[in-house]
Amino acid sequence: MAIVHPIGQPDTETERRAIHFLAQHLSDDFIIIHNLEIPNRTGFAYEVDLIVIAPHAVYVIEEKGYSGQIAGNPHQWRLDSGVVVPSPIPRLNKKVRVIGAWLKSVDRTLHNVFFESLVVLTDPQAAIELRDRQANRVVSLSELPDVLNDPSRLSISAEPLGNRARRVFELLTSQAVPLQRKRDIGVYRIIESVGETAEYREYLAEHKYLASDPRARLKVYPFDAYQGPDRRARQIELIMRDINALRCLAGHPNIAQAVDIFPWESHYFVMVTEWIDGDTLRARLESRAGPLDSREVLHLAQQIGRGLMHAHNHGVIHRDLRPENIIIAKDRRIKLTNFDCARVSIPKADTIAGQISSFWDERYVAPEALLDPQRSSALSDLYSLGIVLYECLIGEKPYSNIAEILRSTQFDRIPSEQNSDIDPRWDRIISRLCNFDRQSRYPKVSEFLQDIDTLHD
Repeated sequence: MAIVHPIGQPDTETERRAIHFLAQHLSDDFIIIHNLEIPNRTGFAYEVDLIVIAPHAVYVIEEKGYSGQIAGNPHQWRLDSGVVVPSPIPRLNKKVRVIGAWLKSVDRTLHNVFFESLVVLTDPQAAIELRDRQANRVVSLSELPDVLNDPSRLSISAEPLGNRARRVFELLTSQAVPLQRKRDIGVYRIIESVGETAEYREYLAEHKYLASDPRARLKVYPFDAYQGPDRRARQIELIMRDINALRCLAGHPNIAQAVDIFPWESHYFVMVTEWIDGDTLRARLESRAGPLDSREVLHLAQQIGRGLMHAHNHGVIHRDLRPENIIIAKDRRIKLTNFDCARVSIPKADTIAGQISSFWDERYVAPEALLDPQRSSALSDLYSLGIVLYECLIGEKPYSNIAEILRSTQFDRIPSEQNSDIDPRWDRIISRLCNFDRQSRYPKVSEFLQDIDTLHD
């Protein structure tokens, strides 16, 4: 029987049974640590359901109690209820990398200890079908002991841990604190943690008292109240960027709707936006593994364009337009989200141009903004739109890295030359959107939409 070391207590009877089952089916050279948080410098602790120290590797395990049929791709899972949630695998992989790097930085003898991530489905009725190269990281509870006992399932040939297993245990238990899951934030009941960045953590939630209130997305930002006044004001400005932009754009069908923002527990701000059931455009592209249908691209172009035109007309420049920030709702409505990097033309809104470049995916950023983020403009958003539409038409990005972009003197990727089935009228539209000379792009989104309308002919 495995050694079980609780840091915190299981929240549910299902979790308790899962730990008991695992302990019964592993030998005494396995150590199970459960329900722990490992502090980090971002203001959020890393929440961990289980860590299993095996004779050959360290496994960081996330439990999911989903039931029924689950389908997914590398970015999103669609649950049996119809709710779409982010895939837990990328976030868990990041958590594993950070924990592993921390342990190895503290004790160099751990440098070749292998850390693995696993998602375990605890409901015996759960069935999952993933179009994901990392689908083997998702296992049922009944399969988990066999997976943990089999080092051949790892991506490398791992060395036995030997005495280092005890050292990993000592370091983890010396830093870990009991896991305190967020159950309520203000008047919202947490359903699930769905994502995190260095700046915030996201939750799917529902209002505790308003039965008619739809589900909401909460973005929880840590806030250091003990900074000097200038730095404190700067941090608040960054936190408020997204909701200030969305408040300026309220009511448009192609913009995610902001609901509220409030302080919480003295050192957090919580931003509430509508929860949109649907796929990100990134997830749609991944699921197709190729170009989208031309009619779907036309629909995307029109609705993204309308949302972008509304933003520009109200003094908001998105500055981070890419497939991850575009959602395709169940009713086929397209919504722009994540205005954290936006430039907002409101009084007292300071520029954050010097700080946003670290958030960008540079493959979607206009050349002038890559060279100087302060030169970002509405024309830069049009360039990003062109790159997004090119990827939808061709199934891949025109440039794979920033070096390719900066080496080029002009945009020379012609869609119909990459795919002869594409209407050649797209060539002029994409080339104009993505012109490296920003003055040669469409001067306004409205002119782009006029050209898009001709594709219906």
